Amino acid sequence: MGKHTRDMELAQLENFVVVADHLHFRRAAAAAGVSASTLSRQIADLEDDLGFRLFERNRRQVSLSPAGAAFLAETQAVLHRLRFAAIDAARIAQGTQVQLRIGHGDAVGLALLQSALPQLRAKCPDVRLEVIEGPSAELLDGLTSRALDIALLRPPVHAAGVDHDHLCDEELVVAMPAEHRLCRQPRVSVADLAGEPLVVPSRSTAPGAYDVIVGLFAAERCTANVVEEGTSASSVFLLVATGLGVAVTPVYATRHVQTTGIEVRPLAGRAAAMALHAAWRSDDPNEAIPVLRTLLYDGVRQLAAVDSGVAAPVEASAEGDRSQRDVDELGG
Repeated sequence: MGKHTRDMELAQLENFVVVADHLHFRRAAAAAGVSASTLSRQIADLEDDLGFRLFERNRRQVSLSPAGAAFLAETQAVLHRLRFAAIDAARIAQGTQVQLRIGHGDAVGLALLQSALPQLRAKCPDVRLEVIEGPSAELLDGLTSRALDIALLRPPVHAAGVDHDHLCDEELVVAMPAEHRLCRQPRVSVADLAGEPLVVPSRSTAPGAYDVIVGLFAAERCTANVVEEGTSASSVFLLVATGLGVAVTPVYATRHVQTTGIEVRPLAGRAAAMALHAAWRSDDPNEAIPVLRTLLYDGVRQLAAVDSGVAAPVEASAEGDRSQRDVDELGG
């Protein structure tokens, strides 16, 4: 690394991104509002500071070097965070209306929000709410890119700067075409499903759910015969209803998504469940986040008291009790 990386200026980084976007110094200079010679000098100084070339240049073209491509991805992320940091700080300084952008993707999360949001409005009347639906992988991306403030998603939650709590565990059940032979049984075991065509959540959009379901088969020392994937509960149930396979799915999905042509049976054997987490950025100062978290904890406990399909983990209940006093002060 160069000796002077600490002397890099924000303008150098911004103009590096402009050059990387255009891969042409004259067009990049016009876009940046500087002369081509100034831009070329800035990039040369930046390369000198870093100690490696960012671009490969010849008379015909400009291209990113391998090191430049890696540096570009990190630079874009840093600049993105700086822009949002400035916006967030200005909003706090001005005392303007706070926005809370909430992501969810599962039926049980929707049920919890239906209970929590009216209470959140009563506690924080000046907060403007926006609710966004999507699969867990997209919700996690939304948090890291600051498109979301809090999300209800399936673990794992592996992202720098993101905190998360275990909200609840949801019972898993078996969904089958209405004429399937296993519909005659009051309960269906994982062993019963060995060899059956299996419809699962997409590994790319719901990796945690996929791994939990496939892991059930591995625990019973049988193979999950995955034949189809769906990006949502409704798409999974569509594939099941058309006879393309059976599915192991969270119970709330079968209650709140259209399941015409499908029969549902409890999963026999040892209890199987899928976790739901609440996740948010650890550096987010939005005071509505802890308020909503406590309301979600309360909602889980109330739901678990009347519905055996949902269980509240011990740590979530304890966290809700510990934070209640602070939340009452924040919410008024």
